[in-house]
Amino acid sequence: NDIASLLLGTGSGGSSPYNAQLALSQRSWAFYVNDSWRATRKLTLTYGLRYEYQAPRTERYNRLTYFDFNTANPLAQATGLPLKGGLVYNNNQMWNPDHKNFAPRLSLAYRVTEKLVFRAGYGIFFQPTVAVANGNTDGFSTNTNWISTQGGNGLVPANLLANPFPNGLNQPAGGSAGLLTEVGQSVNAASLLHPTGYVQTYSADFQYQIKPNAVVEVGYTGVQGRKLLLGAANMNINQLDAKYLSMGSALNAQVTNPFYGVITDPNSVLSGAKVPQWRLLLPYPQYTNVLLSPDTPGSSSSFNALTLKYDQRFKAGLNVLLTYQWSKAIDNVSETQVWEIKNYTRDINNLAAERSISGHDVPQDFRAAILWELPVGRGKKFGATMSKAVDAVVGGWRLSSVVRLADGLPLQFTAPNSNGVYGFVVQRPTITSLNDLGTVSGGTSIDQWFNTAAATKPAAYTIGSSPRYPGNIRTGALDNTDFLVSKEWRFMERYRLQFRTEAINFTNTPQYGRANTTVGNGSFGKVTGTYNVGPRTVQLGMRLDF
Repeated sequence: NDIASLLLGTGSGGSSPYNAQLALSQRSWAFYVNDSWRATRKLTLTYGLRYEYQAPRTERYNRLTYFDFNTANPLAQATGLPLKGGLVYNNNQMWNPDHKNFAPRLSLAYRVTEKLVFRAGYGIFFQPTVAVANGNTDGFSTNTNWISTQGGNGLVPANLLANPFPNGLNQPAGGSAGLLTEVGQSVNAASLLHPTGYVQTYSADFQYQIKPNAVVEVGYTGVQGRKLLLGAANMNINQLDAKYLSMGSALNAQVTNPFYGVITDPNSVLSGAKVPQWRLLLPYPQYTNVLLSPDTPGSSSSFNALTLKYDQRFKAGLNVLLTYQWSKAIDNVSETQVWEIKNYTRDINNLAAERSISGHDVPQDFRAAILWELPVGRGKKFGATMSKAVDAVVGGWRLSSVVRLADGLPLQFTAPNSNGVYGFVVQRPTITSLNDLGTVSGGTSIDQWFNTAAATKPAAYTIGSSPRYPGNIRTGALDNTDFLVSKEWRFMERYRLQFRTEAINFTNTPQYGRANTTVGNGSFGKVTGTYNVGPRTVQLGMRLDF
């Protein structure tokens, strides 16, 4: 059995010896109709309707559980507390079906003149219900808490490492205890309410042909995401309501435990004669934690962008594509603990406070893609009549490059979390003014990336005022240039040999900006690393196709 996260003297952890291996399956169906109508010589309309049904994920042996947030818990009678919530069994599906997934699509193309075209479109697109989690199995899988200290102050050892579980390990009981399953412990909460997440996309652009081989475009793109997955593996909905933080140190006062003699599991912190006052103020005080499934809808996003594009094919095999995007991305979840960015929600009762610039926001992004087929070789401008042997060496070479000049990604700030014991996963600092932090555009001093005096640790029993992402403090510019040299040889009709030399980060430009943003840290405000993948990397390769 594995004992995880055992910190000597003051640690915590547990053992998970029994993990149910689920037999899951899921089916989906989609139907659509569409049509294209040339209304006039200049106007063409395309329209359609798609319907999707993504059936709930099911488990062959009915070992899935869900959490009923409003049902009366049986312990209410024994304790005199208005207890709600509990695990429900004999369930073979992860969520209730959603039958309302209609996705209309509409687009139009209008030829204003022979050289100017206007296009616009709108559509709804539903997200695949690919679960981040594989389903909750509380009762069929068990954890045994390790109680490291007694008294609540972290100083008096309780169960030592030599014998961390003197009362043995919890055994899986299935659903025999019903709503009483795992009371006194941490439980996982899956909700049956699971509407399918979707995005609305809309765009409009003008395309103008400057000359036969050159086109310029200007357009607008918008994307609105709704009912997107929270993706937060550690979102504890058994968090103390922030209104109680004003009680201050009284939250820690030891009071008579109404669960004493009712919850008898010796491995539970709710089995003693006394408990801290704050535990009785939780939404579900009969549990230590109620961890919401990452596969729970509830987040939203917004993206708006002005786009410019210029595409031209020059003589002598040179092609150039230039694009520019001026955009703004906003959301209240930007790939949290489960995914790459790992930002956390400070108050699960106030998701609106998490709405800020997205962790993916890049306001200005310019890119240039260049491809040049050198005009050297048989049939080309230079060396058109050269021999095959010479052409095999000097003819048919290609050069290509992609250059990116972009604003940096926003940085998120954190502070020491004095409220963590009450279920608050993260703490934000208090910021006097976002303007006081300063601005970062390509980099300031790497020893003081922003004004550190503008961000301070919030007072005890309070929640910091900083936005999740203050948009004016970012990593350094995301400038990068990649370069490619390639050549192909064709022989015996069916064989093609390609040689490639690629230089990643060709200019060896560092993207500074992994600044330390934890208030109170010794490196607060200092850049501790670069953002891009690494220094210049050159690789050579040969590829044979047949």
